Amino acid sequence: MIYSFSLQAVAIVIGLAYLLGHLPGFFRPALVGEWLRGVPRSGLLGYLFFGAAMVWTLFLVATIDLGEFSTYRVRIFIFFLALGTGVLFYARDYLAVRGLAALLCLAADIVLDAAFLHNEPAKLVYVTLAYVWVVVGILLFFSPYRLRDAIAWGTATPERIKLLSAGGAGFGLVLLGIGIVAF
Repeated sequence: MIYSFSLQAVAIVIGLAYLLGHLPGFFRPALVGEWLRGVPRSGLLGYLFFGAAMVWTLFLVATIDLGEFSTYRVRIFIFFLALGTGVLFYARDYLAVRGLAALLCLAADIVLDAAFLHNEPAKLVYVTLAYVWVVVGILLFFSPYRLRDAIAWGTATPERIKLLSAGGAGFGLVLLGIGIVAF
């Protein structure tokens, strides 16, 4: 196991993140919609998200057991450092979306690690969510314009923003409830 988080702690954090992340859209839909439309091409968020994903990846390469590839740890570290730096400087279009996609894949690892060897059926909710994050992360990394299009659709009207935010907050409440009760 790479991380030492309990499944209950991970479930509660995910539930709170969904709940608290969607509440502003319910109460201030116009402001949130305007901000969301700027996210895909935001340079600051791009450097923040992708930089965080790069540091996280480098941390994992430096600390996890690579098995038979452990002798190549320094070379792998340098490769990912060069690759991440290259993306930061030469692939600036939709960098925020690509960084978010990488963070989704890395966050899924935490969920799957926490759920490993648990027999509770409720863990399947979080495992399924983690795999959805991986699929969405892969799709967004290679087709970042899809997030821009999804945001444009979701923020077309304040009523739609409120409805989607209420659904996301409700989903967060369900995840939070499962995390508190089931584990």
